This record gives sequence, structure tokens and C-alpha cells, in this order.
Amino acid sequence: MNRSTARDILRRRLNDPVVGGQFSDAELNFFINQGLTLVEKEILKIRAYGFLQWELYDLTANQQRYPLTVGSLYPVYVGYRGASTGTFTKLDRKNMLAVLDGSESGYAHAGREIILSSSLVTATVSQGLRVIHVPAIELADDVSTTEDKGIPMPLDLAAVVWAQELATPETGEGRKEAAAERMGLLADLPLYLRTDGDGPEYLKFDFVKYPSGVR
Repeated sequence: MNRSTARDILRRRLNDPVVGGQFSDAELNFFINQGLTLVEKEILKIRAYGFLQWELYDLTANQQRYPLTVGSLYPVYVGYRGASTGTFTKLDRKNMLAVLDGSESGYAHAGREIILSSSLVTATVSQGLRVIHVPAIELADDVSTTEDKGIPMPLDLAAVVWAQELATPETGEGRKEAAAERMGLLADLPLYLRTDGDGPEYLKFDFVKYPSGVR
């Protein structure tokens, strides 16, 4: 589903069929992207690496701070190499103050930046830093699709309904109905995110029997 289709569906669900009527396209685009991000949040609860984006940065001598891509939520891996043809080595995440004062070697994540120990940036290296991070999902144009962004197709409508739920406080109509529909659409989310096809995994509990009188 692309943004244009999502916007048309949302406009009908909001009883606002005229383009530029109660909601502009830009406003509906905002609600759609908020709905996608909230569906992404539910997926991340089940599959921590459900959405990943890989970035390569050039290392600059004596530069410790490297901004994350706009829209990045948090990094899950930071790799470093001392030469542009070398192999990446995973860096350990450390306390920001320890990284800044040089007492520990590694990286820190602070705000929207990756901070490297000064010992790692003694030379300029082309594509010397690899960052794998979780991005906030959004449709920035009318061509990209939710499937391109990693949203399973059965959850497309959930994103639109969530967008409707967010927009309805402005109309005062149908918020409870939209919330109930959204919860129903998300109820089977674990089925779409199974790690194998053999069937559901069940929780197993081990019970320990204590001697009588021991609590």
C-alpha cells in the first residue's frame, strides 16, 4: 500500500471525501506516518530486529561525534575498522563520560549522536564506521509502499485505522470504534511474525518442589 492509497482510504473513513476539505493532504500524511510508527512499535515488541537500516560513515581524524540519520530511533550495532579495506570490529557500548574522557574505549549513544573514543579517530578512514539502527517508519512520498518499509501487508489497514483514531479527536466521531477495530487488526500480529512455520511456540514452566515447611 502506498501513501496515496492510504490517504484515499483514510479520507473516506473520516467522512471527508473532498481533497482539501476538513483535512489537507499534508495533515493526512502526518496521521498516516504516525499510524505506521505505532504499528512499528507493536512489531518491535515481538521482533526487536524487525526494522533495520545500515549506514556507513567516513571517519574523520579527531572527530568523535557522528550524527545518526534523521528518523533513527536507536543503534543496535556499531562497527569500526582502521582501514577502508579492513574488516569491521564490533564496538562495545560504554558510558558517555568514560568515552569522552578516554578512560574507556568504545562508543556511546547520546541524543542523536554516536560518540567514539578519541583513540579510534586518530586518522581519516573512508567508510570506517558502520551503524545498524532501527529507523522510524514513514512514507515520505506517494510511491514508496508499506511493504518496502517492512510492514507486513495484513497490517496495512491497522496503520490507516490508527491514523483515523489519531485524527478523530478533531472530529469527535468514531474514536472508540476505530480503537476497537485497530485492536482487532493487531490481535493476530504474532501470527505474521513467526520465526518458523512449525506452529506457535508455547511457554514452558519449570516447577521446583520444596521440602514441606519451606516457603
